[in-house]
Amino acid sequence: MSFRRLLIVALASLAVLSAVRGSAVRGATASDSLARWFNSGRCAAFDRPSTGQPPYVKPGRDDLIVAIPTRMQKSLPVPWYVYDPRAGVAYRHIGQDSGVEDTLRFAGKPPVSVPQAALLASHTRSGLRLGASAAAVVATLGKPLIVKACGLERYVYLRYREGAPDELDFTISNGRVVEIFSTLEG
Repeated sequence: MSFRRLLIVALASLAVLSAVRGSAVRGATASDSLARWFNSGRCAAFDRPSTGQPPYVKPGRDDLIVAIPTRMQKSLPVPWYVYDPRAGVAYRHIGQDSGVEDTLRFAGKPPVSVPQAALLASHTRSGLRLGASAAAVVATLGKPLIVKACGLERYVYLRYREGAPDELDFTISNGRVVEIFSTLEG
């Protein structure tokens, strides 16, 4: 191969690597921007392990049910961010095989475009939704472990009587559910 041809191949390779790296940087920037948006107004203290033993949900089993179209799920990168502009509700799905965290919360408009889906009908298996009263949560699931921070309350429950200690938590503001958080160990 001549020196000139080798130089052209090397320069073309550098251009491709630069484009790929630029795409990755733009993707990371968008991802950071989405994480900041989603976490805006959330209480970081709730991300730490709670002290005390959370009770099991009264029905014995409960889950967060969020209907995301299957065709959309296949195209979403991890973590997923989905937004319902009509309801002002956002959903984030983190993880896969080794563990999953799902969070459904009220949120303002995202800073960048994210997939959209109707999320207001999302609920727990027991029928609790965003906007439910704190009293309805207690009446449905029993007395929670309550964690107070940032002027909010987090009602912490264990989802299943059998299996891993997966949580189903409700963030309460002014007596209403503003966020539902669910973990599932892999």
